[in-house]
Amino acid sequence: MHKCGGWTTRREVNKHDLTVWNNLILIHDGLKKKVPTSVKSCMVSGSKYKFFLADCNTVTAYYQSWTNTLRVTETTLPTCAYCHQIKVLTKEHVIPKSMGGTYTIGVCETCNHARNVSFDYQPFKDWMHGHWDLFVEAVKAVDISNTSEEQKEMLIRELKRLTIHSEVRRELKLGMLNIRLRL
Repeated sequence: MHKCGGWTTRREVNKHDLTVWNNLILIHDGLKKKVPTSVKSCMVSGSKYKFFLADCNTVTAYYQSWTNTLRVTETTLPTCAYCHQIKVLTKEHVIPKSMGGTYTIGVCETCNHARNVSFDYQPFKDWMHGHWDLFVEAVKAVDISNTSEEQKEMLIRELKRLTIHSEVRRELKLGMLNIRLRL
């Protein structure tokens, strides 16, 4: 077995690797739905496995002996922006579509339904605070041309109510000003 920077060189999967992969699929339900393709090859470094899939995606997992589980540490598979699970994703409008939102991100169906049009959904707030630049872009991209007066006012009220980090407050105010100017 050849080593390459701690990792074994990439090789075809063997029976043991497939057992590890199948256990990973069982533990992470989202993988079962998202991985219609098979594992082509893998690399191993101690308790870490890097699987290379037929569709060019990769999944890196770490075996935790104290819990006897496999934990996904890195993947190129689609991951929900809110719950960070590997799942089939739907389009989520950062600013609800009914309020003129056009900017979308990928979230799982469960989180999409749980958030609905609320700005109070905690995973959304966590995403927003970690992605200020994208949130500001979403505010700037609002198209209120087909939005009711009630929805426009609700949007402005929600944006004012949010606790906004001081660094983006100015840009967000500019985005809100653009919304008001288009009213």
